[in-house]
Amino acid sequence: MYNTEKHIKKCLESIVNQTYKNLEIILVDDGSIDNSGNICDDYAKKDTRIEVFHKENQGSSAEKNFGLSIAKGKYITFIDSDDYIEPTLIEKLVKSIEINQSDIAICNFFPNNITNLEETFSANKALTYIMDKRYFRGYNWNKLYKLEIAKDIQFCTDIYMSEDLLFNCNYLLKAKKCSYIDEKLYHYNENNNSISNSKLSKKYLTIIDSYNRLVDLYKENKLEYLPHLYIDEFKVCCDIIYKNSLIKDKKDKLDLKKVYDKKKKLFNEITKSNSIKLNKKIEVCIYGLMPVFIGKLRKIKKNMHK
Repeated sequence: MYNTEKHIKKCLESIVNQTYKNLEIILVDDGSIDNSGNICDDYAKKDTRIEVFHKENQGSSAEKNFGLSIAKGKYITFIDSDDYIEPTLIEKLVKSIEINQSDIAICNFFPNNITNLEETFSANKALTYIMDKRYFRGYNWNKLYKLEIAKDIQFCTDIYMSEDLLFNCNYLLKAKKCSYIDEKLYHYNENNNSISNSKLSKKYLTIIDSYNRLVDLYKENKLEYLPHLYIDEFKVCCDIIYKNSLIKDKKDKLDLKKVYDKKKKLFNEITKSNSIKLNKKIEVCIYGLMPVFIGKLRKIKKNMHK
C-alpha cells in the first residue's frame, strides 16, 4: 500500500472476514507518509494472521517481489489497498483451482463484464484471452496463483505500467490449465490514484518497455495474438501522444521521439500484416492520423458511462 488511508480499513475488513480462514496476510507498506501504516499495525495486533512490513518507497513491483519471497502458503493472490473483495473470493478461487486441477484460478470483477467464457481452458488460450479487454484482463488481483510457479517469476522493477500483465504472461507460459469463475468477487476502484490515472510521467512511458517485452515473449513462443499485440501497442503510443498534448506548460512536456519512432514502426508492421483484417487497419490509420482527437472522444465516452 501507499498512502491509501481512506480505503485501507475497508480493504482489510474484506480480507480478515473471508470465509476461507487459513490465510497468511502480508501487508507491505511502500513508504506511506499518511496513516496507512499505523492502521495496518493496529489490525496486526488484533489478528495473528497479519504481518506488516514497513519499507522505503520502491514501487509496486519491488514490494510484490518481496511478498513472493517470504510467502509460505500453497497459493498466493494480490490485493490493491484501495480495493476490496467479496467474503467468498479466496474460498471459491481455492475450490476452483483444486477441483479443476488448474494452475491458476480467475474470477470476474466489478465493474467488468465478461461473457461467454468457459469454466476451464488451456494456458495457451489464456494468453489470447488476457490481451482481450472483453475478458479477465492482465491484473494480478482477480487471480489465484500456485506459489511454487509464481516464486520463479519476478515482477520487473524498472517497469511501472502493465508490469502485472507481463508477470501474468510469464506465469501462463509456465502453466498448463486455467479455471474461471463467472462471479464478480473483486471490487476494483477505477478512480484510484495509480500511475495509469495520473498525469503523464516518465514512469508512465515504461509501458512501451513492457509491450516490447510482451512482443518478444509472443514472438519467441509463436503465439497467435502477436499481430493484435502490435495494434494494442500502437494505441498505447497514440494515448501517450494524447496525454502529452494535455500538458499546458511546455517545460513539463515529455520528449516523445521514442514513442513516435515506435508508432511509425508499428504502423508499418500492422499495415503489412496478412493476419490483420482491413477494418482493423483502417482503425489504426484513424488512430495514427488523429491521436489527440480520438483521445478526446474516448474521454467523453468514459465520462458518459460514469
